[in-house]
Amino acid sequence: PSVVQTLNSLMNPPQEEVDKILPLMQRKHELKALGHDLVSRNTIYNLGDGRLVKSGPTVSANEARYMMFVREHTTIPVPEVYMVFKHDGSTHIVMELIDGLSLRDSLNYDADGMNALGDGLVPDHDLYTILRELKLIVAQIQDLGRKFPPVNPSFGSWPEGPFQNGYFDPVYPSEPFSSVDQFHGYFLKRMEPFWDERGTY
Repeated sequence: PSVVQTLNSLMNPPQEEVDKILPLMQRKHELKALGHDLVSRNTIYNLGDGRLVKSGPTVSANEARYMMFVREHTTIPVPEVYMVFKHDGSTHIVMELIDGLSLRDSLNYDADGMNALGDGLVPDHDLYTILRELKLIVAQIQDLGRKFPPVNPSFGSWPEGPFQNGYFDPVYPSEPFSSVDQFHGYFLKRMEPFWDERGTY
């Protein structure tokens, strides 16, 4: 099947496939890291079969489309997307569960999930290697912009729409920014309550 056919089938799964997922979401516990709850506005369910479901207020079909796009055009280890569906007003992404921890947790916790007094699961001397890998990942993402230049360049979510990143919480922009000045103006407006009468912080 073509990429378009694959995308359409993942974005419009048969109802009987969705009906198989919903009971698993009710039975299974939310995913945890070293025994700690994940800090997120969204909910992540471990289905117990090598898959997870991500759902919540900031989850969108575009997120799944971007994951598939990056997986197809780079060597970045992005989880495979199995299906995307809407239920109870929320978008749900069913994807591959890749075992691992955030870099923050790996630095702050030991194998028992306790706060590390010295090195965590990742020793400080291994950070340089990890940062080099992250630099290569960022370079591949930047290269996507050169390989697939946007028709109407703007600052927003891929492939369209305003930013939905948590850094914009709780006042998300209503549309993409058309310039760097507009992007800066958004944050300057949000910081106005912190200015004093002299215009300083």
